[in-house]
Amino acid sequence: MISVLDHSQRVLVLVTPELSSLKDVGELLNIFTNVLNIVPGRVILALNNKVPKSVVSKEDVIRTLKQELAVEIDFDGTKPDEAAVKGEILVLTDPKSALSRGAEQLAQIIAGSTAAETKEKKGFKLGRR
Repeated sequence: MISVLDHSQRVLVLVTPELSSLKDVGELLNIFTNVLNIVPGRVILALNNKVPKSVVSKEDVIRTLKQELAVEIDFDGTKPDEAAVKGEILVLTDPKSALSRGAEQLAQIIAGSTAAETKEKKGFKLGRR
């Protein structure tokens, strides 16, 4: 079943800086535009650096996909794996980690927060409002 996005909805695509990933994401973006009629402005691209130094640079990703990146999540060593093994939520146990900062930036973009609102509200909250 394909659901139609309304004008306020966005699509988040995590991109890894690898040649195979760039090829696949490029094809996905073409499908979004040409088949599903999703305008590029509704697609949020986030670069997920899962290695310390990639052969494919951020600039290569932008040039290849012909779209700016909303967020770049820096490599965070073994912290994500360690948190998963311990059953911890990394953004709560280490809110200053690279992964936590990237997740917070993504959450703010998805929620539509402005820079001024972001300064007022720091950190994550769990549970219902």
